[in-house]
Amino acid sequence: MAGGRRTIAVAIALIATLVTCVDRRTPTSFSEPVLDSSASTAALVSVPISQTLLTSGHDPNNLKIYTTASIAPAPNTLVTVAVLTHQSSSAAPSPTLSGGGMSAWDVVATATFNGSTPLDRVTIFRAMSASPGSGAISITSSVTVSNCQWVVSQWDGVDISGTNGSGAIVQTGATTGTAVNGLTVSLGGFADPADVAYGVF
Repeated sequence: MAGGRRTIAVAIALIATLVTCVDRRTPTSFSEPVLDSSASTAALVSVPISQTLLTSGHDPNNLKIYTTASIAPAPNTLVTVAVLTHQSSSAAPSPTLSGGGMSAWDVVATATFNGSTPLDRVTIFRAMSASPGSGAISITSSVTVSNCQWVVSQWDGVDISGTNGSGAIVQTGATTGTAVNGLTVSLGGFADPADVAYGVF
């Protein structure tokens, strides 16, 4: 890009939930034997991952706290929030999130970019709940920033193990470049055809 601006790509891979289905015929009479589990055939079925945009926005004002539109996440779905902030002297620390019907938000990845003295920061957060509420998300910075942008996504069909969606995040990566025509983020091979990669550029 012209003017020495840097382009950044942060990629997140989400792993699909695998459901084990056992193929076992139901007995037709009391005298017919029931096959034990060792004689049954099992098949793994991949549950496709689907993404839903819950909200997105941009506020150009100089603030410490930004507020998104209200969201209502579905139970046991991964919710990710990508947040971009700008500061005129140096990249601000990662913000914190609260609200959105979730009890906690955890940082998945963060990176700074834009010039020899980075002025911008992108941070990706995750959350998951078996019984989420609803409401706006508050994006809070310890210093005044500007041009805050956010994208809030919900991911169905992901691994729900771990704490607060940690089981759904397999790998992350980031790269930056000045005056480049493209960037590549290398990720390891996916474990399942239903795995997905989510990129923020």
